[in-house]
Amino acid sequence: MKMKFPAVVLLALGALSVPSARGADPSVRLFLAGDSTMARKAPPPENPERGWGEALPFFLDNSIAVDNRALNGRSTVSFRSEGHWDAILADLKDGDWVLIQFGHNDQKANDPARYAEARTAYRENLTRFIREVRARGGNPLLATPIVRRSFDRSGDLIPTHGDYPETVRQVSRSESVPLVDLHARTRALVGKLGEVGSRDFYLWPTAGQYARFPQGIEDNTHLSSWGASLVAQMAVEEITRLQLPLAARVQQPVPDFGAVEWIPLAPAAPGDTETEQFENERVSNVRRPGLGVFRSTLGSAPRAAVVLCPGGGYSILAIVKEGYEIARWFNALGIDAYVLKYRLREFGYPAPLQDAALAIRFLRATAGERGLDPAKIGILGFSAGGHTAAMATTLYASPDARTGGPLDKVSARPDFSVLAYPVVTMADPHTHRGSRDNLLGNSPAPETIAKLSLEGQVSADTPPVFLFHSADDEAVPVENSLHFAAAMARHDRPFALHVVPSAPHGIGMRPGFGLASAWPEALAAWLADRGLVPGPAPAAGPGR
Repeated sequence: MKMKFPAVVLLALGALSVPSARGADPSVRLFLAGDSTMARKAPPPENPERGWGEALPFFLDNSIAVDNRALNGRSTVSFRSEGHWDAILADLKDGDWVLIQFGHNDQKANDPARYAEARTAYRENLTRFIREVRARGGNPLLATPIVRRSFDRSGDLIPTHGDYPETVRQVSRSESVPLVDLHARTRALVGKLGEVGSRDFYLWPTAGQYARFPQGIEDNTHLSSWGASLVAQMAVEEITRLQLPLAARVQQPVPDFGAVEWIPLAPAAPGDTETEQFENERVSNVRRPGLGVFRSTLGSAPRAAVVLCPGGGYSILAIVKEGYEIARWFNALGIDAYVLKYRLREFGYPAPLQDAALAIRFLRATAGERGLDPAKIGILGFSAGGHTAAMATTLYASPDARTGGPLDKVSARPDFSVLAYPVVTMADPHTHRGSRDNLLGNSPAPETIAKLSLEGQVSADTPPVFLFHSADDEAVPVENSLHFAAAMARHDRPFALHVVPSAPHGIGMRPGFGLASAWPEALAAWLADRGLVPGPAPAAGPGR
């Protein structure tokens, strides 16, 4: 079945600072020369600000290395006077590309060290950049500055860049240089998002959300991780539209969902002619387990991998929001992801546990051919999918986790586990009754409730776990995560527990939920700390 969805960007990227070279020896480099809207930032989770140049490597394949030389607070004047431009020219080789984006700081008429009048000095500086790149056999590429967030009382976006964007367009035409018009693209998007919705695009953390901004900040110039990923996607879309040679190096941020490669984990049951249903980004009536394949192109093999278990109360699977979107986020970190379609209420327990254990066994058994590290196979689950992941985390050695096939001889123990607003207990008063009824029926035996209340199944062998929950979750009480974390502490097992004050149930990794939307940044740091993510690039220097 062919399914069409709007492009899904890399949401709430928590580790955008990745090495420029990512395993394969790149045949060409793309240098970035620009200001703070493009530059590398101090790493998360302490710092929520990102430059769109940090996100750009996630949209390109291993045949090109992105060398981000952009710096906070620089203009066409200061970038040259401080020697940063000469450093790029010294490293530039025949066939390399240089993407140039300035303008925010060239406007500062009260600062002689940075000011360049748009129609004269700014134009001359851009022209000189272009000709020097070409003289060394490189390929120049211009970008207009991204729009600032400034709305009038009528809710209309106010132009703040004066003649600078148009000057870049004029230089593009006069010098026959390709133009990535980010000013036009971001102006259209920010205007569509509106005065309130556009805050998430920029740096608007609330008081107490980040130690770096204890009083909060209302920054209408610099980007959030979501904004940075959106601008990077705009850049590669423009490169593709222009049919530049770089376009051959672009990897699509999200595949056509109808073209996802699925690996069946088990044959259809004899005589079973029913089919699963896909509607409104959800899957129901799963008849046979399978893995949707999302391979990362970042880093070098062998990579880590994660099995993703979408939630849905054991009734449906929220396979887009808590599957496909999450898979691409992991891909952006250099981790392969496999979305698990596990059996639901039509089969009940132990089918979901068997499917999750089988998925881990399958990936571990085929790790060599898939470029995976068999010692870095993890699992993540949301809501009821969190219960499935927690079963796989604690009951992997249980007879109920076996299927009777040859893979039963392979270890089903995950090497790490991530539980997002998970159903953990089957016991009142903190269970999610819908999940319990769908998994165990309306009148489960007390011993079954006890066995599948997974806070009681933590042991000295339970793998490291990351937990995320909101304190006011009305669907799945926060006690589910709190009690699991307490059990990990009792058994002296490594874990991280992140509880935010408020968020609705089922947010996935989508932006717009304040502090709650920053949880992927904490997860990215945790994954990196466990050696599952390629190391970060150097943090940016001071200044804005």
